[in-house]
Amino acid sequence: MSVVLRFDRARTHSSEDRFHDLAFARIVREIGAKPGDEIFDAGCGDCTNALRFARLGLRVKGVDVSHLALERARSRIARERAERRVSVSHGDVRALRVRDRAFRFASCWSVLMHVPHVERALDELARVLAKHGRLAIMERTCESLQARTWDRAVRLLRRHRLERTARGLEEWREEGLLVRGFDPAWLCEHLDRRGLSLVARFAGQLTEVEPLARVLGDLYFSANAPARFAHGNVFVFEKRS
Repeated sequence: MSVVLRFDRARTHSSEDRFHDLAFARIVREIGAKPGDEIFDAGCGDCTNALRFARLGLRVKGVDVSHLALERARSRIARERAERRVSVSHGDVRALRVRDRAFRFASCWSVLMHVPHVERALDELARVLAKHGRLAIMERTCESLQARTWDRAVRLLRRHRLERTARGLEEWREEGLLVRGFDPAWLCEHLDRRGLSLVARFAGQLTEVEPLARVLGDLYFSANAPARFAHGNVFVFEKRS
């Protein structure tokens, strides 16, 4: 199993299900997608999120760099009998084999935090988005309460290698996994230079730290509380031309 899959499984628990259902329903509203519309899922993994979009009535095309993740994705799609709504293929988000302006809607959920040379991935997402198309990105940020407190303490104890870059805080873990907390200003400025404007930003989960994550659950999200304090943020961009 890839280190990214292990990392994602370790930080996922059943109490997140309701939060994700609410978050994806809001993403669909924010991007303006209607039942039957197609959305591109960049870094689809095992299609957990692609299937959420499908349950909301969308058709999904997903790509992922991990063959193991795609194998799991195809099994999940078959179990849900969603073959007509969800399709997946192998691909690197930094070099997509997709034509320019191919998609009106796109999503990238908790993927870019693990991607070296992330500028290439952002440029590719901008390239494949149609004029006036919308892109939803969910990422952790370096300005959240968790990043400023808990994460800082854990890094000191475990002696993880941390680097402050223009992109945010980047940490290379012992297993070779990159974990990045984005600087929201850098993310928005980079995509603005590629012709994408930020049209919405809202809080995801306040924290992943247990038991706070389990206790708070979707409360912070449902309260529409300030995004800057939340560990995860959802950014929605629209392509100007």
